[in-house]
Amino acid sequence: HFKGHTAKGCAVAFSPDGKRLASASGGWGEPGEIKLWDLETGNELDLGLQGTTGIVWALAFSPDGRLGASGSCARASDTGLCQMGEITLWDLDTRTAKDTFTTGASGDVELVQFGPGPEELSWVDDRGYHGTLALAAGRESLPPVRASSHNPIALSADGGLLAYASGDSVRIRDT
Repeated sequence: HFKGHTAKGCAVAFSPDGKRLASASGGWGEPGEIKLWDLETGNELDLGLQGTTGIVWALAFSPDGRLGASGSCARASDTGLCQMGEITLWDLDTRTAKDTFTTGASGDVELVQFGPGPEELSWVDDRGYHGTLALAAGRESLPPVRASSHNPIALSADGGLLAYASGDSVRIRDT
Protein backbone atom coordinates (compact mmCIF):
# COMPACT_ATOMS: atom_id res chain seq x y z
CA HIS A 1 0.00 0.00 0.00
CA PHE A 2 1.71 3.19 -1.18
CA LYS A 3 0.53 6.61 -0.05
CA GLY A 4 1.78 10.04 -0.99
CA HIS A 5 -0.05 11.32 -4.07
CA THR A 6 -2.04 14.50 -3.66
CA ALA A 7 -4.63 13.65 -6.37
CA LYS A 8 -6.33 10.64 -7.93
CA GLY A 9 -4.02 7.95 -9.33
CA CYS A 10 -4.14 7.52 -13.09
CA ALA A 11 -1.25 5.26 -14.20
CA VAL A 12 1.23 2.69 -12.88
CA ALA A 13 4.19 0.78 -14.36
CA PHE A 14 6.70 -1.78 -13.04
CA SER A 15 10.40 -1.41 -13.82
CA PRO A 16 11.90 -4.22 -15.96
CA ASP A 17 13.86 -5.59 -12.97
CA GLY A 18 10.71 -5.61 -10.81
CA LYS A 19 12.34 -3.50 -8.07
CA ARG A 20 10.55 -0.19 -8.68
CA LEU A 21 7.05 1.01 -9.38
CA ALA A 22 6.17 4.31 -11.03
CA SER A 23 2.78 5.83 -10.21
CA ALA A 24 1.12 8.96 -11.55
CA SER A 25 -1.69 11.19 -10.44
CA GLY A 26 -3.23 14.50 -11.36
CA GLY A 27 -6.36 16.56 -11.75
CA TRP A 28 -7.76 18.85 -14.42
CA GLY A 29 -5.92 22.16 -14.50
CA GLU A 30 -3.22 20.93 -12.09
CA PRO A 31 0.31 19.73 -12.76
CA GLY A 32 0.70 15.96 -12.97
CA GLU A 33 2.78 14.10 -10.43
CA ILE A 34 4.91 10.99 -10.90
CA LYS A 35 6.43 9.06 -8.02
CA LEU A 36 8.95 6.24 -7.94
CA TRP A 37 8.67 3.55 -5.26
CA ASP A 38 11.07 0.92 -3.96
CA LEU A 39 9.01 -2.29 -3.98
CA GLU A 40 11.17 -4.03 -1.34
CA THR A 41 10.87 -1.28 1.28
CA GLY A 42 7.69 0.49 0.15
CA ASN A 43 9.52 3.83 0.37
CA GLU A 44 9.25 6.62 -2.13
CA LEU A 45 12.53 7.09 -3.98
CA ASP A 46 13.68 10.69 -3.72
CA LEU A 47 11.10 13.38 -4.54
CA GLY A 48 9.62 11.79 -7.63
CA LEU A 49 9.39 13.49 -11.00
CA GLN A 50 8.11 17.01 -11.50
CA GLY A 51 7.36 18.89 -14.69
CA THR A 52 4.34 17.33 -16.38
CA THR A 53 1.73 19.76 -17.66
CA GLY A 54 -1.44 17.85 -16.74
CA ILE A 55 -2.90 14.50 -15.76
CA VAL A 56 -0.46 11.69 -16.51
CA TRP A 57 -2.42 8.88 -18.17
CA ALA A 58 0.42 6.51 -19.13
CA LEU A 59 3.82 5.40 -17.84
CA ALA A 60 6.57 3.11 -19.16
CA PHE A 61 10.14 2.14 -18.32
CA SER A 62 12.81 1.62 -20.98
CA PRO A 63 14.09 -1.98 -21.25
CA ASP A 64 17.23 -1.07 -19.24
CA GLY A 65 15.18 0.83 -16.62
CA ARG A 66 17.23 4.03 -16.94
CA LEU A 67 14.58 6.04 -18.81
CA GLY A 68 10.90 6.55 -18.19
CA ALA A 69 8.16 7.90 -20.40
CA SER A 70 4.86 9.52 -19.47
CA GLY A 71 1.83 10.33 -21.60
CA SER A 72 -0.41 13.32 -20.95
CA CYS A 73 -2.01 16.35 -22.61
CA ALA A 74 0.08 19.39 -23.53
CA ARG A 75 -2.84 21.72 -24.17
CA ALA A 76 -6.54 21.47 -23.34
CA SER A 77 -9.53 23.56 -24.44
CA ASP A 78 -11.60 25.62 -22.03
CA THR A 79 -13.98 22.64 -21.78
CA GLY A 80 -11.14 20.29 -20.80
CA LEU A 81 -10.77 18.42 -24.11
CA CYS A 82 -7.19 17.68 -25.07
CA GLN A 83 -6.02 19.58 -28.13
CA MET A 84 -2.44 18.21 -28.27
CA GLY A 85 -0.99 15.04 -26.74
CA GLU A 86 2.36 15.12 -24.95
CA ILE A 87 5.05 12.58 -24.12
CA THR A 88 7.79 13.34 -21.61
CA LEU A 89 11.00 11.32 -21.53
CA TRP A 90 12.54 11.08 -18.05
CA ASP A 91 16.10 10.42 -16.92
CA LEU A 92 15.43 8.21 -13.89
CA ASP A 93 18.99 8.56 -12.53
CA THR A 94 18.70 12.35 -12.19
CA ARG A 95 14.87 12.39 -11.79
CA THR A 96 14.55 15.12 -14.43
CA ALA A 97 12.70 15.58 -17.70
CA LYS A 98 15.10 14.79 -20.53
CA ASP A 99 12.85 15.80 -23.42
CA THR A 100 9.22 16.56 -24.23
CA PHE A 101 7.42 15.76 -27.47
CA THR A 102 3.99 16.68 -28.77
CA THR A 103 2.20 13.99 -30.73
CA GLY A 104 0.60 16.04 -33.49
CA ALA A 105 -2.77 14.51 -32.55
CA SER A 106 -5.53 15.92 -30.37
CA GLY A 107 -5.92 13.34 -27.62
CA ASP A 108 -4.63 12.46 -24.17
CA VAL A 109 -1.74 10.01 -24.56
CA GLU A 110 -3.01 6.90 -22.77
CA LEU A 111 -0.35 4.34 -23.67
CA VAL A 112 3.41 4.67 -24.06
CA GLN A 113 5.81 1.81 -24.75
CA PHE A 114 9.48 1.70 -25.67
CA GLY A 115 10.03 0.11 -29.09
CA PRO A 116 9.73 -1.27 -31.68
CA GLY A 117 13.37 -0.20 -32.24
CA PRO A 118 15.94 0.47 -29.50
CA GLU A 119 15.66 4.24 -29.91
CA GLU A 120 11.92 4.45 -30.49
CA LEU A 121 8.83 4.99 -28.37
CA SER A 122 5.31 4.01 -29.48
CA TRP A 123 2.21 5.83 -28.22
CA VAL A 124 -1.59 5.66 -28.48
CA ASP A 125 -4.06 8.39 -27.52
CA ASP A 126 -7.68 8.31 -26.34
CA ARG A 127 -8.99 9.23 -29.79
CA GLY A 128 -7.42 6.19 -31.41
CA TYR A 129 -4.36 7.80 -32.97
CA HIS A 130 -0.99 6.09 -32.61
CA GLY A 131 2.55 6.94 -33.63
CA THR A 132 6.23 6.26 -33.07
CA LEU A 133 8.85 8.73 -31.87
CA ALA A 134 12.47 8.50 -32.97
CA LEU A 135 14.04 9.40 -29.63
CA ALA A 136 17.56 10.14 -30.87
CA ALA A 137 16.24 12.49 -33.55
CA GLY A 138 13.62 14.02 -31.22
CA ARG A 139 10.87 13.75 -33.80
CA GLU A 140 8.05 11.52 -34.94
CA SER A 141 9.24 8.68 -37.15
CA LEU A 142 5.87 8.46 -38.84
CA PRO A 143 2.86 10.80 -38.78
CA PRO A 144 0.07 9.75 -36.38
CA VAL A 145 -2.40 7.22 -37.79
CA ARG A 146 -5.97 6.75 -36.58
CA ALA A 147 -6.73 3.16 -35.58
CA SER A 148 -10.05 3.49 -33.76
CA SER A 149 -11.99 5.85 -31.52
CA HIS A 150 -12.49 5.38 -27.76
CA ASN A 151 -11.96 1.61 -27.97
CA PRO A 152 -9.59 -0.61 -25.97
CA ILE A 153 -6.13 -0.47 -27.53
CA ALA A 154 -2.91 -2.45 -26.88
CA LEU A 155 0.56 -2.59 -28.42
CA SER A 156 2.51 -5.84 -28.78
CA ALA A 157 5.66 -6.21 -26.66
CA ASP A 158 7.89 -5.23 -29.59
CA GLY A 159 5.61 -2.33 -30.54
CA GLY A 160 5.15 -3.71 -34.06
CA LEU A 161 1.44 -4.57 -33.79
CA LEU A 162 -1.54 -2.58 -32.60
CA ALA A 163 -4.69 -4.39 -31.45
CA TYR A 164 -7.99 -2.61 -30.91
CA ALA A 165 -11.61 -3.48 -30.26
CA SER A 166 -14.03 -2.43 -32.97
CA GLY A 167 -17.69 -3.33 -32.56
CA ASP A 168 -17.91 -7.07 -31.99
CA SER A 169 -14.40 -7.87 -33.23
CA VAL A 170 -10.75 -7.23 -32.46
CA ARG A 171 -8.54 -5.85 -35.19
CA ILE A 172 -4.77 -6.07 -35.48
CA ARG A 173 -2.57 -3.89 -37.66
CA ASP A 174 1.11 -3.11 -38.15
CA THR A 175 2.39 0.08 -36.57
